[in-house]
Amino acid sequence: MELRISSITKVYENSRGGQRFALTTPEITLTSGTILCVMGRNGSGKSVFMRMIAGEEEASGTPVRLSDGTNSWSAHARPCSIIRQNVEQSLATDLTVEQNLFLRLGPGSMLGGLEGPTSRNIEIEALLKQHPALLGKLRQQCRGLSGGQKQALAFIGVTCNRTTLLILDEFLSSADFETSAWLMSQAIQYAKRTPACVVIVTHDVGLAIANATRIIILRNGSVIEDLSRGDTRWNAGFVRDAITAEQSSN
Repeated sequence: MELRISSITKVYENSRGGQRFALTTPEITLTSGTILCVMGRNGSGKSVFMRMIAGEEEASGTPVRLSDGTNSWSAHARPCSIIRQNVEQSLATDLTVEQNLFLRLGPGSMLGGLEGPTSRNIEIEALLKQHPALLGKLRQQCRGLSGGQKQALAFIGVTCNRTTLLILDEFLSSADFETSAWLMSQAIQYAKRTPACVVIVTHDVGLAIANATRIIILRNGSVIEDLSRGDTRWNAGFVRDAITAEQSSN
């Protein structure tokens, strides 16, 4: 499968009607199993790019479209799997672990789970086998989970419907080493098994070099580097220099 993301134009105006910031990116084609890291300094356009492909904002020009070779759709017309830097934005923290997963699995799931064992309960147990600590806390409110457990639950919940595009917004920035390693391995497996493309917005050069199959670096709303694993420039020094160079150029 190939996932194509159309070219994007998004212009933000200042209070006087002038251009405050603009994102312009070319069409991007990703093959299934791709781990794409989107990098750049703060203000380079990473978050705007993420919101555009997630369908959370409308483009200033032609609407952002995605296609997989068989189907084509507007980004805002199809739900997108996304996990944000603030993991609690992906959870209902006043609900239990079980109830959060019922909500993710679809309509009627919560009622069925409260009434007794159903196929949904079996599905939940299967999902949580990959994280036994959560399996033992099914009836616990999410607000009482550790930070790592919240991140793991958010990932399991968001990915249970297996969409072809998964967006991870700085999702490892506050995770401990063990949780980071687990989440990264799960993201790679998700890309391969679904199959899907995973887009990771990150500042972590080491993570990108070690795990990505492709790296895009943004500067002032434009793609300045588009690297694939195996490229002679695929090394931490080059990527760091590209990011620091843009800092000194402003």
